[in-house]
Amino acid sequence: MAHRPFNLHFQNDPRSPHQLRNLRIIEFELKDSRLRRSRSKAELKELVDGIRCQRLRILVVDDMPGVGEIMKDWLANEFGAEVKVVESGRAAIDDVNQNSYNCIFLDLMMEEMDGVDTFLELKDCITRECVIMMSADPDCPEWEKAVRLGFSPIPKPINKRKEDIADILVGCQDRTS
Repeated sequence: MAHRPFNLHFQNDPRSPHQLRNLRIIEFELKDSRLRRSRSKAELKELVDGIRCQRLRILVVDDMPGVGEIMKDWLANEFGAEVKVVESGRAAIDDVNQNSYNCIFLDLMMEEMDGVDTFLELKDCITRECVIMMSADPDCPEWEKAVRLGFSPIPKPINKRKEDIADILVGCQDRTS
């Protein structure tokens, strides 16, 4: 079967690009929510408490400094993680060669080097399971590149996806880059 573009069914749609983007995000969230197991608040709290005990080291790679700092604060507050922010793929490569991390959040759309290209440069140093690709725009070509590599990118803002992030971080507890 031939590979179909992610947004094929929206190509001739008369709605505005903004409306279509919102529909794609809603479609993604509905599909994703059907796939994941729903937890009670107590179960999620227990999961997050277990992650907090691990004091994970996380690298956030985002070329928008304000976004990186917001993510840093949220990940530190919610999961007790030690978080470092860098603003480019090149800076991430340099940093990962000198430090180890349990998890890396990679923005897909960056000026110098996108998240997919950054991952491809780092793939010998890190496991794919501990890389979280993210973007504010699920229509960007980098999103499709990430999907073709086997990633399931998440839309920003990530703070609306606490349970998903917790599930990923649990799998990263014993791994370091």
